[in-house]
Amino acid sequence: MYTVKEICQALLHCKNLIEFCTVMNIVNYLCRSGDFNEEQKYAIEAASIVKRRTFNFRR
Repeated sequence: MYTVKEICQALLHCKNLIEFCTVMNIVNYLCRSGDFNEEQKYAIEAASIVKRRTFNFRR
């Protein structure tokens, strides 16, 4: 089982949007099937929000 720290580090080390989406799919699966409590899920979600804000979306 992966720790919350490992999951957060994986999210923060994504280089592009495709890699980020792939990692998010894996993380979502682990959160659904794993035994994370609400505090741990909040920490993972916070890391994903921080990383998501680093990508520049142009219209």
